[in-house]
Amino acid sequence: MSNTLEVDKKSTSEYRKWSLRIFIYQVIIQISLYYLAANFSAFSEEAIVEFSEKVFLINILANLLLVAGIVTSILALYKKETMNYQLMIGMIGNGIFLLIALLTLSYRI
Repeated sequence: MSNTLEVDKKSTSEYRKWSLRIFIYQVIIQISLYYLAANFSAFSEEAIVEFSEKVFLINILANLLLVAGIVTSILALYKKETMNYQLMIGMIGNGIFLLIALLTLSYRI
């Protein structure tokens, strides 16, 4: 009879879940940006400035979430978490948003 406690060697961190959650938050933010742009009609300069400030603040939030999503995906890989749909969707989705962000940086008007 052995009184040893067996420890599960798997990682108990939840980076893969956070990667997926952050990706979902980014999708929600992008849909809200689309909704704001689709319903925008300005007849004054003040409305244009107000709209651009809203879009700027939402873009800052989206970029912060993008960085957080990439960091959580990398940490999940570093901690060798089990590969499941949460991590795959989070990694692919955050990668797509990173690609879009990099493409928009290279675009100049």
